[in-house]
Amino acid sequence: MKQTKQSGIKAWRYPGLAATSSYRQLTTVGGCHQYTISGYALARALGPGTCLRSEPFTAGAQAFQLEVFPAGLAADCCQHLSLFLTTPGGAGSSADHILYELAVVDQTGRGRHLLRSSRPLREGPSLQLAQGGGVVAGYPCFVRSATLLKHAKRYLANDSLVIRPWQCSAFLVRVLT
Repeated sequence: MKQTKQSGIKAWRYPGLAATSSYRQLTTVGGCHQYTISGYALARALGPGTCLRSEPFTAGAQAFQLEVFPAGLAADCCQHLSLFLTTPGGAGSSADHILYELAVVDQTGRGRHLLRSSRPLREGPSLQLAQGGGVVAGYPCFVRSATLLKHAKRYLANDSLVIRPWQCSAFLVRVLT
């Protein structure tokens, strides 16, 4: 059997047919951002549907933005903090997939962050996988407001809420051919 250069896997041959092979490499690129809302109580008092947007930030040459609804996206989720990771202007992503995890940061330094994701990886932080375009991640009911208020020293220190993609990262998966 013939050894292929890229993968180190032996190529099989079928008598009378030419042997072919393919090679695809996946890699991730990331970036950092942290969004702090000072005056959380006032922002919540503005009512459901009030959106606070972070400044756009870049992760792997792709622009992202955090959209936070302190009193919920709409009346039916007004008892929750709503959180969305979007691409500014509704533009699609230049990546094949976006890996992400969103967190409300534990400000006491104990690492008890409130995380939301649905596809844990075997190693490292759990991340989600989504096709890019407009809203990348949306959580109309990210966390109950009562939970934030109950643990105000942890999550609302000095009436400030800190949100970030977990470990300051939103990763783009690029397919190299």
